[in-house]
Amino acid sequence: MSEFHPEFSSNGDMVLQSAEGTKFRLNSAILKAASTVFHDMFAMPRDPNEPGDAPIVLAEKAKVLSFMLNCIYPTNTTEHLDGYEEVWE
Repeated sequence: MSEFHPEFSSNGDMVLQSAEGTKFRLNSAILKAASTVFHDMFAMPRDPNEPGDAPIVLAEKAKVLSFMLNCIYPTNTTEHLDGYEEVWE
């Protein structure tokens, strides 16, 4: 079973999942307001046979998603990257 990221585990109405399986519980309204990509992604219909709480699996690593989400989502901590090389690995 995949684990939730400690900063993004308790509040939200949807779940994103990183390439390695880390889950992020998030509020879709915050993501939609912050990004047209998320706005458009949430406007797309989902498979009706898929459970409503199924995570949306992304190709990005957990460290990259954490960094991005800390930029757009109100949290008390900030993920640090040693360099942009980590984003492109």
